[in-house]
Amino acid sequence: MIEGDVGKLVGKQIIVFDIDGTLINVSKRLHASMRDIGLDPYKSIHKVSSNLRRRFWKIFLSKKYIDLDEPINETIEYVRKLYSDNYGIILITGRPERLKKETKEQLRKFNIPYHILIMRNDGDMRSDKVYKLEAISKLIEEYELNIVEYHDDDLEVLTSVRSRYPYIKAIYHGRRTEDILRGFTPL
Repeated sequence: MIEGDVGKLVGKQIIVFDIDGTLINVSKRLHASMRDIGLDPYKSIHKVSSNLRRRFWKIFLSKKYIDLDEPINETIEYVRKLYSDNYGIILITGRPERLKKETKEQLRKFNIPYHILIMRNDGDMRSDKVYKLEAISKLIEEYELNIVEYHDDDLEVLTSVRSRYPYIKAIYHGRRTEDILRGFTPL
């Protein structure tokens, strides 16, 4: 769901930022959610049963441990600079709508300015690369926004955006050298 006045961004250069892992460090919430279901917090959630994965996501995408999240100051400073330089700032997240209040509170608490917030509809179980690409496509094709950069910590999302819109600069917020060597620009 898109929240904000998209019309005010027409004609501006737009920068899009993912929230979790890009602007906000969720590692403590992730570890607490995994411990909550009895898993080693350093084990990949993708290598456990589908039942445990569902339990994990139910906890992780709830209010329970959201207060453990911390700001990623380097990226937030960049957002503030862009905002003050009159770029349009759009935040997109895989968090469900039911976390809108908590998400907006975090954005205020960490002083993250933005024009538009896009959150996943409750019950939308599509992958981030499908959901986020659809949202970006809608902004470009329906609202005719000029997106010039997209920031995310998920290479699949960046790859899908860059494949469809090669003119958008894809900025990777992960830390793996091999990903950077594949052509993703680290911040």
